[in-house]
Amino acid sequence: HCRAPSPTSPQDVQRYLEDEEREWKDVDGVGFVNTDRTSISLRIAVWNLRVPFEQDESTWDDRRDSVASAIAGRHPHILATQEDCHFMNLDLENRLGSYERYGLFNRNGESTPSLSWPINAFSSVVGRDGEHNSVWYDSNQLTVQKEHTFWMSRSPSVPGTSFDEVTGRVVNCLLLRPKPSILVVDIFFCSTHLPSGNKTRQLMSVDVISEQFKLFHREFTTQGGEHLMLVSGDFNAVPGSATHTAMIEKGFVDARSISKEKRDISGYSPTTNDWHGAKDEMIDYLWIYNYKTGSNMSVNSVKHEQISIDNERTASDHKMVLVDLTLNGYA
Repeated sequence: HCRAPSPTSPQDVQRYLEDEEREWKDVDGVGFVNTDRTSISLRIAVWNLRVPFEQDESTWDDRRDSVASAIAGRHPHILATQEDCHFMNLDLENRLGSYERYGLFNRNGESTPSLSWPINAFSSVVGRDGEHNSVWYDSNQLTVQKEHTFWMSRSPSVPGTSFDEVTGRVVNCLLLRPKPSILVVDIFFCSTHLPSGNKTRQLMSVDVISEQFKLFHREFTTQGGEHLMLVSGDFNAVPGSATHTAMIEKGFVDARSISKEKRDISGYSPTTNDWHGAKDEMIDYLWIYNYKTGSNMSVNSVKHEQISIDNERTASDHKMVLVDLTLNGYA
């Protein structure tokens, strides 16, 4: 169906969401379940929103409406955000009516920053805040079965820990289920942000992700039923790097590599920019765990979308990665 132009004000965003919701229902009657009643069209977005720094020419106040309208206009069923501070999430929650969010704070393992923490060295604007690596989901389409959080460290269950960094590296996960009960499939989805510039820490983080996914895969296998397991975010590593290769060796598949578009990964544009749209690096991913050729899941397309706030500036120094999937035969 055709979509109207993206909204530009908070009021327009809410109206747009309501219109979009009606359109989805008008098209297939049951949200994102396809007309054959045995498959799901699932849209996932991954977006590093850029923690505000004083030196940035575009403040969060400059960017927030464009960020919200971009999410509303593309209407992902699941969205992973990185560098999303508490006050940024409050702004988005106020603008994204049907979306709900899960994401514990990277520094204390709670839902909000704590006054007991010192000022965050990364930004005096943010103060005691920091990133949540949140998972957002359309509550009209999905329900939460389980919440899970772990940290990239030698003690993944201990809040705020890391591999000797000044701040914790958090991974927030949800087990989600489509609301139409005719479809029996659970989606285990995680959002994270790997450290920049330190290959050793990145590789240790890959090990932690792998071990956590192995544990959950065993649990899901014991329970029976169908499960799709995904981890997404800013991995600070380009295709072909040691970190990218390690993810593949641990049983994860880059969604781009199995897309029906059949494009070589090198043919995709970078996922970062310099605030003005210039080319940079491809470091943002949706990874699929334990994917088997011929499985019930297919990747239809992967897009890297540049979101602008005006003709000169972008809404983040990262593009939104938008992935359209189909889950087949789960009835």
